[in-house]
Amino acid sequence: MSFHKEKNIKVGNIVEKSLNGLKSRLDNNGIVLTQNQEGYVEPNKFTFNPPASLSQIKRFKEETGLILPADFQSFLLLHNGAQLFVHPYYGGGVDLLSLDQMLDYRFDYLPDGCFIIAYLFDGCQIIVDTNKYKAGNKTSYLWYLDSCCPFEDALDLQMNFELWLDRLIIAQGCGYWHWPSSTGNTYYKQR
Repeated sequence: MSFHKEKNIKVGNIVEKSLNGLKSRLDNNGIVLTQNQEGYVEPNKFTFNPPASLSQIKRFKEETGLILPADFQSFLLLHNGAQLFVHPYYGGGVDLLSLDQMLDYRFDYLPDGCFIIAYLFDGCQIIVDTNKYKAGNKTSYLWYLDSCCPFEDALDLQMNFELWLDRLIIAQGCGYWHWPSSTGNTYYKQR
């Protein structure tokens, strides 16, 4: 088996590649079997919205005054929202918000320049911090926040959207950002 590694990968290219790889594994109903912790195998459904138009993206920017990171714009131009890793019977999964949903889900508890781009199966949110992005931090602007907690308790994911999405697909929908804190002792205590 050989692995191909590109040099000089451009920000935004990973989004399309990751989604194409995922879609190639889906059946005609948008379902794939995934394996999660402790060997649990289940079907997961994927639904992708039609692309956003450049005028929709422009309208979002004008209405909010926010910057959309380049890699996240790449996603929106492919799909203006998506539902990933949804169990066909039990729901859950990851809801990547459309531009209209992002407008609807603007909350005062978020700092200026921050907005929600995803709701997760565990009731948490993925948040873009445009302040970090504007400061030149193009590869580390995402936060993970439990819906019940103030923003001060948010976890800095230290990655951008395309890296988060690529790893989410590789981890088959699991919250991989918690893995470094899940040692052998804590893993078994959580069960």
